Amino acid sequence: MSDNPDAISARNAADVVYRMRSRTVLPDEILSKGFHVLRAIGRGLYQFEKASSGIMEVPVSELTPAIDQTPMPVRRLLPETMAEMDEQALLSVVGYCQLLDHFTGMKIYRLRSHVRKSVPGIGQAELDAIDVGIASGDDDVPVVFPIEAKAVSDELNRVQIYNMIQYAAHYFPGLKVRPLAVKVDYQSAIHIMEFNVASRPGDLRIVRSTSYAINTSEAQIAMIRATNVPKQ
Repeated sequence: MSDNPDAISARNAADVVYRMRSRTVLPDEILSKGFHVLRAIGRGLYQFEKASSGIMEVPVSELTPAIDQTPMPVRRLLPETMAEMDEQALLSVVGYCQLLDHFTGMKIYRLRSHVRKSVPGIGQAELDAIDVGIASGDDDVPVVFPIEAKAVSDELNRVQIYNMIQYAAHYFPGLKVRPLAVKVDYQSAIHIMEFNVASRPGDLRIVRSTSYAINTSEAQIAMIRATNVPKQ
C-alpha cells in the first residue's frame, strides 16, 4: 500500500473512477491537453471533456446578515459554527433561516433529501436535496431546484452539478430547473450559487450568488455548549 495519503487503491476500480471524477485533480498529463472533466456517458462508459477547470470557484461577495432561526431543540444538537457542519446540517440551517427563499424570491419547499438515482446517458446522479419553489401569481406551477451542498473542506465539482441538472431534466420534464449549490467556508459564511442549465459540464457557469453571515444568538450558543453533543 502506498504511503501517499492521496493515493487511490486500484483494488476497487469503481473507486478509482469515482475519485478521479469527483474527489481528485486529474493527472498533469491529462490536464495539459485541456481535459479537466471526466464524466460518465453510460454504464461503464466515461469520457474526458475540456473545461477551464474541474472545480467551480466560489465567488465571495459582501455578506448579507441573517438571524439564526433554527429552533432551539434542533440548534442545540448541531455544531456551534457553520464551518463545523456537514452537508445535511448545513441544509437544515439554510432551510430554517429561509435563505433559499431570500435568494430566489420564491417560497421554497423541500421535496426530497439525499437522492441517488440512475439517469440515462450519465449513470448515477447524487443530489443533496431537491426543493421546489412557487412564485406569487404563477398558478402554483413549481420550479425545480436541484441542490448540491458542500462542507468547508469540499469543492464544487462540475460533474456533480451537471449530473444533478440532468437528473432534474429527466425526472421533472416540462418544469423549469434552476440548479443551486450551497457552500460554507472556514469563516462560517454560507455562499448560495445558481448555475445556468448547461448542455455539458464545461459550459457551466455561476449566473448569480449571495453570501450570508448567520447570526447565532448568545442564548443559542450557551445551549449548544451546555448540550455538548460529541463531534460527528
